[in-house]
Amino acid sequence: MRARLAVLLGAHVVTRAILAAFAAGDRYPFGLGVQVLGDTFLYDRYADALLAGGRPYLDVAIEYPPGVLPVILAPQLAGGDPGRYRLAFVVVCLLLDAAVLAAVLRLAGRTGRGLTGAWVWVLGVALLGPLAFLRLDLLPTAAAVWAVERGTARRWGTAGALLGYGAAAKVFPGLLAVPALAAALAGAAGSAASRRSAVRLVVGGVVGGLATLALAGPGVVAMARSVLGYHLERGIQIESVWATPLLVAARLGASVRPLEVFGAWHVDGWIAPAVEQVATVGALAALAAGTWLTVRAVRTDPGSGLAAGLCATILLLLATGSVLSPQYLVWALGLGAAALAATGLPLRRPVLVLLPVALATQVVYPVLYEQLLGLGRRALLVLAIRNALLITAALWSAVALWRATRRAAPGPAAPDPAPADLAPEPARPAA
Repeated sequence: MRARLAVLLGAHVVTRAILAAFAAGDRYPFGLGVQVLGDTFLYDRYADALLAGGRPYLDVAIEYPPGVLPVILAPQLAGGDPGRYRLAFVVVCLLLDAAVLAAVLRLAGRTGRGLTGAWVWVLGVALLGPLAFLRLDLLPTAAAVWAVERGTARRWGTAGALLGYGAAAKVFPGLLAVPALAAALAGAAGSAASRRSAVRLVVGGVVGGLATLALAGPGVVAMARSVLGYHLERGIQIESVWATPLLVAARLGASVRPLEVFGAWHVDGWIAPAVEQVATVGALAALAAGTWLTVRAVRTDPGSGLAAGLCATILLLLATGSVLSPQYLVWALGLGAAALAATGLPLRRPVLVLLPVALATQVVYPVLYEQLLGLGRRALLVLAIRNALLITAALWSAVALWRATRRAAPGPAAPDPAPADLAPEPARPAA
């Protein structure tokens, strides 16, 4: 086991060194360097303005929730030009990446499930490419994976705080709080223990979320308006599952075209607005289905069903969402790795499908992105394959969980084991 762990850690160090070198360099290796590196220039400008005394969301218009502010500001402490800022930003991302791996290994050590989940994280991020270290998504991923680890250990208050913080950095940990709450209630259905677990999760989430929102200061109302407005006004992103048939139709002559909105490319024209409404309904249905599967998984595997349920939930949300930026695959890789490390429920094959999904994602962006904007045949083919694989992973995980939990014996789940620090004292012998 130690030899296998040493090989894993060695692969992690080597792949991250290569990714970091490309991400911190002046030129991205696969074209579109300015666009791929552009976000770090934006973060640098945010940090400059904030450290000069600007108030977030009032004096400095920031499109992200306040949970990301520490990651945006910390690299500026290195000082210097945008290149030095980008190098420091990559270092922060490397630390977050290591935090995710640590959580996955901790889960594997507790459950004895082996290193498959850790390998998914190491290889998946490598296949996704340097982009993972040039965006903010490693932060909420680390929060979500550690929330899974703490929830699996029945530390629901800490799990809630991590999800609350993650939700104040990106939206998706907040969505995962819905199935996580259902899991806390399902752990010992109808019992006082389940109610206490749910209360701890909610209280932790509220405290973690409000404490993070306080980083916005007096700009919290402006933040809510700008961030919510930004996301609500976005349409069908060009790389989403929903956009693929529209882009194919555009190549065949339909009145559909790529349009840049809010610094990202979306599909405009024809029935795109109607498709966006269908996507919203689909995402809500995906969240409901993920919550239902999480409850079934926890009742079947009380110790670690939470990880499996949240993995299936995020895959369904990515497959049905109207926005699918390439860095969002980091979310799925993290939760997929956690699921393989935590549970014996049959998710190994659907999670392994994420590896070619990650590779195809890097091929689409940035390698073939200019061709995609021009509706090139090769770019559309790779995008269609990527999205078909993502749909396959999502549906496969859902069906696998449904079948595995259907075979479980009916009846109420066993009560949650009490955390060590809350376990009752042993009875004393009578005098």
